[in-house]
Amino acid sequence: MNWKAAKVTTGALDSDLSIETGNTITVFCIVVANQNDAAVTDVDIKDGDGNVIIPIAVPQNDTVVIDAVWVADNGITVSSLSDANVHVTVFHSQAGS
Repeated sequence: MNWKAAKVTTGALDSDLSIETGNTITVFCIVVANQNDAAVTDVDIKDGDGNVIIPIAVPQNDTVVIDAVWVADNGITVSSLSDANVHVTVFHSQAGS
């Protein structure tokens, strides 16, 4: 993987995680880890307008990697059902890059 990410944003999904909302960024990779013992967790990647662009079903005690480079014109928001056992890491550029 040849990532040229200038920034790495990470957090638990106990609330929505907004990244560079209103700014253009390049997203290099998204890593979602589900540390729940008994449940598949649905995670949504949304565009700046709140539209779901990538739905992800993360199996229990597993990690999903979305390794695709794309441009997000108005930033992105990562959301789940307010679950602190789900963590996300997004590798991305600085705003305007």
